[in-house]
Amino acid sequence: MESNNENKGEIYEVELERGRYYQVPWGNGKVGTPYVAKIEGLDQKYGFKRKFIKPIFVDRNSEEYLIDANNLEVGAIYERKNPSSWKHQDIRTYFIVRKIEDGKMIIEYIDKKDLIMSFKEMEEIKTNNGK
Repeated sequence: MESNNENKGEIYEVELERGRYYQVPWGNGKVGTPYVAKIEGLDQKYGFKRKFIKPIFVDRNSEEYLIDANNLEVGAIYERKNPSSWKHQDIRTYFIVRKIEDGKMIIEYIDKKDLIMSFKEMEEIKTNNGK
């Protein structure tokens, strides 16, 4: 299910292709390439520190972008970019992987604002504990 965080806090079950591969939504193959990246913190320049998950299969013609779900960590936060069009911004969604088993992945969508506030609070705690 595609979301632009309108469903924040909701949990979804995603069927994995061949029980292992996550099909990343690709809104428009003519305007860009999607990605999935692990969010590792905040970044002054880019907003988030990201570790990009390498796809195992990409095909612009069929608009398929697959990543191996074994490369995702349960409990980790991810950003998914879905290219939209030249006239509209890409759709970015944020989610936590809650479980991967039996050919399915359980994800919980989170709001970008909540994500930023959580990382800011964690940074403050680290700073205050260091004093």
